[in-house]
Amino acid sequence: MKFITKSIALSIGLFISLPSTSYAEHIWVSVAAKNTGYTKQGYESRKYFNNFADSIENRWNQGYSLVDLEYGYHRWVGIFAKGNIDKDQAYSSRREWKKFVPLLKKRQKDGYSLVNIEYGNGKWVGIFAKNKNYTYEAYEARDELNQFKQVIKKRWSQGYRLTDVEYGEGQWVGIFVKDKQNLKQSYAVSKRWDEIVAITKSYWKKGYNLTHLDYGYGQWFTLFSKGGKQTSQLFSSVDDFDDFNEIIKKQWSKGYRVTNLADGRDLN
Repeated sequence: MKFITKSIALSIGLFISLPSTSYAEHIWVSVAAKNTGYTKQGYESRKYFNNFADSIENRWNQGYSLVDLEYGYHRWVGIFAKGNIDKDQAYSSRREWKKFVPLLKKRQKDGYSLVNIEYGNGKWVGIFAKNKNYTYEAYEARDELNQFKQVIKKRWSQGYRLTDVEYGEGQWVGIFVKDKQNLKQSYAVSKRWDEIVAITKSYWKKGYNLTHLDYGYGQWFTLFSKGGKQTSQLFSSVDDFDDFNEIIKKQWSKGYRVTNLADGRDLN
């Protein structure tokens, strides 16, 4: 179990040294922050999406909204919250990206924006929300990571900001929006988890927040943004999902709220 923190004063918290033996261990990661506007949180885990979809509906009926969705190690996991979060949500899913895109366009015509996308167990799942007040919204899909990096650069030059990244079906997918938030963004990619930890520390010192973390095709993708309201962050990693519940509870007990879930390989 590993905890990495950034306080308001940008001090660095507890570190656990990594073994020198080279191997790839599966890990779950929970990113949490203060000043999120979330008043209460809960999470759900199901093996099959049909069962998880029922959990989504139940949480919506209880007044929760879905913050983030993740698939890893044969299970769907979702973080839900009450408070300052999108209230009018919907979801759509398809097996193939080319069949998911028409659903995405239809949701956009109905006034919804794509706020979270996940690929797992051969299925694309999109979480949509109304009244996001985006001036423009766009998506990009590229087979090669270098091509995806180029399209990020192009969209940034056009005034977009990147909100979500997902790898699935052999391609990198990015969601881009234009709105009133004037955030400076940067990203980093590495095969090694310990390098991601070190990179995140360096960005925290520069005043950035970790706004998205994902893993695909053997690479960790980290997105950083500067200028948001979150002033204190931490992220924790654990290799056993049975311990993940305790990780999240410890973050909550410290006054943090979970903003992002990820799973991938800890290459040491």
